[in-house]
Amino acid sequence: MDQYERYTELLPDRFGAPTDSLVFTVNHPDFTSVSATQVFPSAPQVSLELNYGATQLYGEISDELVITLKDIPGVNQHYIVSIDVHFRTALSGQDTSEYYNLYWETEYPNSTPLWGQESALLLSEDGLDRNIKFSAATGINPIDFAMLHEYRVKVSALSEEMYLFYKSYSAYENANGNPFAEPVVLYSNMSNNMGCFGVSTTKRFYK
Repeated sequence: MDQYERYTELLPDRFGAPTDSLVFTVNHPDFTSVSATQVFPSAPQVSLELNYGATQLYGEISDELVITLKDIPGVNQHYIVSIDVHFRTALSGQDTSEYYNLYWETEYPNSTPLWGQESALLLSEDGLDRNIKFSAATGINPIDFAMLHEYRVKVSALSEEMYLFYKSYSAYENANGNPFAEPVVLYSNMSNNMGCFGVSTTKRFYK
């Protein structure tokens, strides 16, 4: 395998326990071995409140989703949050099980759009023990769909290292091509600074 090839290892659906350490090691006879260790974060605890037509997005009536990410004392928590919608009964009368990505917005200050995933935001407690509560304008007008739609909110709790990598990668991409931007160094937790290995715990919630 050369440097341009991709190596894929299919893992079982379940392996280890949530509190186990997961060690990732790459060996090659011609190069120094690199490795990193991670522990899965606790599953996110989330509450949702849906207010039909309670806000606006770009001047149009929109549903409001109020999302609360519940605090775990003593743990600096980081998340990726994305929202999809499923139209349970389309205007044609035909039901569909397909979910569509939403390009939603929030005014929560400690959030960063995830580069390459426009429907997802990166959020953090920033070292303060607290619930993270924010409202999201979904861009869906409930009158258009007779309120027969369902939201799926995917929340991934990130390890510290995974959060720092995503944050640095977003900063790197935002600075790309800007001659006045400060240089951005991508976060690495692999030995010899050869990459990043991170883990997350994901749950899906429906409203």
